[in-house]
Amino acid sequence: MTSSIPENYLLKTFPPLYRLGERFYVNGLSIIEELVRSYDKEISRTDIITNIKLFKFNGFVTKNSTVYYIPSGDKFNPKKTPDAMMSFDTELGSNHKFLIYQNVNEPDAIQVPDMDRSKYIENESLTDDHNDSIELKNIYDPNDFFRALIESNNRFSKRIAKNDGVESGTAWAHLRNFKYPSLLECRDIKQINYKFISKRQIGDTVFLLRKFNLSGSKEIFDSEICFFYKLPSS
Repeated sequence: MTSSIPENYLLKTFPPLYRLGERFYVNGLSIIEELVRSYDKEISRTDIITNIKLFKFNGFVTKNSTVYYIPSGDKFNPKKTPDAMMSFDTELGSNHKFLIYQNVNEPDAIQVPDMDRSKYIENESLTDDHNDSIELKNIYDPNDFFRALIESNNRFSKRIAKNDGVESGTAWAHLRNFKYPSLLECRDIKQINYKFISKRQIGDTVFLLRKFNLSGSKEIFDSEICFFYKLPSS
């Protein structure tokens, strides 16, 4: 545990993590899925998550992690920067937080077979300006949708990275302002529409930023997602 954070904030039901396929890190999708499961088990089954304000990494997570839950209205501010974090709203409160700290003295998270996320992509309408539209299928719950979202952005970032001589190594940096869909809403989600915002290089790292909304749902969600990759050494 992180000594600067009181134990009463500890999320006790957060399980051991895992690395999918050949990844050297734990992907964000796995972390979000486990955070939501732990929230439902330990925090509340009735005050449901309605909006992910920000999910972001401050570095690669490669190990099992300790997670702290800071409830809505709590002013506690940790001294140590987390390896990843998620701030979110629920039906009854705003700005809850999960702080994720990997256990640096433990072995790496176990490796498990990767999943086939291509089964969620029906068709891709790609454009030269990267304002793509992705038709979806097999979307029955929020996990299905997140897998489709990450798969479509992984494909996009790999196409861009390839033009810079990078054949692998794209990863997820953050998700901002995403209205978390209910089970009923998920079944109405048929398409993701992207608007390309920027390609920005900081040092040897390139960040790709896009906004997106969803067609076929009852609401239009304006959200932001960022992927990144590192350029090869010159």
